[in-house]
Amino acid sequence: MLASFLRTNRQAAKLSKPTLENLTPVVLRPEIRKPEVLRPETPRPVDIGSGGFGDVGALESLRGNADLAYILSMEPCGHCLIINNVNFCRESGLRTRTGSNIDCEKLRRRFSSLHFMVEVKGDLTAKEMVLALLELARQDHGALDCCVVVILSHGCQASHLQFPGAVYGTDGCPVSVEKIVNIFNGTSCPSLGGKPKLFFIQACGG
Repeated sequence: MLASFLRTNRQAAKLSKPTLENLTPVVLRPEIRKPEVLRPETPRPVDIGSGGFGDVGALESLRGNADLAYILSMEPCGHCLIINNVNFCRESGLRTRTGSNIDCEKLRRRFSSLHFMVEVKGDLTAKEMVLALLELARQDHGALDCCVVVILSHGCQASHLQFPGAVYGTDGCPVSVEKIVNIFNGTSCPSLGGKPKLFFIQACGG
């Protein structure tokens, strides 16, 4: 079969040689191309904070509508508390959170650049975490627009009604996310009533 295949190819080559010699060369003129017009990319969807997504135009319309957006114009904008738990007691069985200090510093710089008054507290027990949050909630936020709480720690699952999960203090005792959020509700912290309260929690397992 291989010999037959080779023989067939040789015959085809002999037949095609005269044909190739009789070909007339053709010179192709270079195609005249117009310069490419660069167009801006189609805007990608952006999160508008309502659980859904919209385009940039929709976001711009929200910015111009005070009924649909929070106006953050005060200087400073508000308080930002960062709780950074890195080292845990041996009895807790929780490992050291290597690298958390780097995250903490980046967050501190970011919120400072956004005109927040940033306070960092490190390695707090569960009780100390609650006390730090209560201290923040008791402050007068009347002349401020917003409040931010950032917690970097280990986490776990916890029973809840509205907000799932819990974060550990350095003593291995958990503080539920629901408790953390409720410290800043309208009853406990009236000066933040009607103002955005942002909670960023980085906690594996929570």
